[in-house]
Amino acid sequence: MLSENKELTKFQKYKIFIQNIFYVWIYPRVTYKKVIWLLGAGRSGSTWISSLINYDNSYRELFEPFHINVGLIKKTGFKYHQYKVNKYLKLIAKVVFTGKFIHPWWIDPDIHKKNMKDHNDRFLLAKDIYANLCAHEICSQNKNIKPILLIKNPFAVAVSRKKTGWSNWDKELDAILQQKELYDDYLRPFEDIILDIKNNGSYYDRQILVWAIINYIPLMQHTKENIYITFYEDWLIDPNTALKRVYDYLEISANLPKNIKQTNKFIHPSKVTATNTFDINSWQKELSAEDIKSGEKILSYFGFDTLYVNNIPNKQILDKFQKNI
Repeated sequence: MLSENKELTKFQKYKIFIQNIFYVWIYPRVTYKKVIWLLGAGRSGSTWISSLINYDNSYRELFEPFHINVGLIKKTGFKYHQYKVNKYLKLIAKVVFTGKFIHPWWIDPDIHKKNMKDHNDRFLLAKDIYANLCAHEICSQNKNIKPILLIKNPFAVAVSRKKTGWSNWDKELDAILQQKELYDDYLRPFEDIILDIKNNGSYYDRQILVWAIINYIPLMQHTKENIYITFYEDWLIDPNTALKRVYDYLEISANLPKNIKQTNKFIHPSKVTATNTFDINSWQKELSAEDIKSGEKILSYFGFDTLYVNNIPNKQILDKFQKNI
């Protein structure tokens, strides 16, 4: 069922070394007041929520630096939903969160319009959809990071993926199952249900399974004190309160907008947003009763069966996951 990650070749290691020397020597160190890392599932609204947190453009936003299609990351052996952090990924993380990481110009045009020094004293906001499982280890080695986990109703995520032609589910699930340490540490108790869904589950079953895994594990890893949980639905219902709570967690004093719903960033969601109807119930029209029943059964294995009540987040159940210190 599982296979070990392949070792990097000597040539790949050499290239990583040379590229990092380039980043470390060529680009000056950037001093950020705050370093924020927004984590979520693909199609969970992370790009939109990131833009709302950066309502006044005081952040330098990094769009998914930990992605298999980012050359520098890929060469570290990074997988979809990478769990363990090898020494090469550890080095890249230092580069990313000290502000020296540079996306290609078409992904991050802002950083190429200005000298890196122009970003001194600003905030850095990275958002990722494949780093939920390795974030805990990276954050423990980079104490300046303030992580935020964004959770969205798993059925809404699955429907959005279906509508937008999301085809990575098989690669995501395979990448998860190929990581032996991840399996041994967290997934062994779920082996039967995982194998059954992988072999016999519907498209929606597989999406719900991936969602459950990539949210269950960070909730088990992080304490309440070292990560903030925010729900997509709260940003729809009461975005002003959701924004204030994030800024309170970040310990940032700012003149927040009186009504963020009237701002352009709220009215016009990100370019990757599939809809701007903002209806937390819309996914129900797309699923059969059988789809919902099957998904709820999968969620129950991971303890998520009561995470949503009438499509409203039930935050109290997070206590059974997150440790208290």
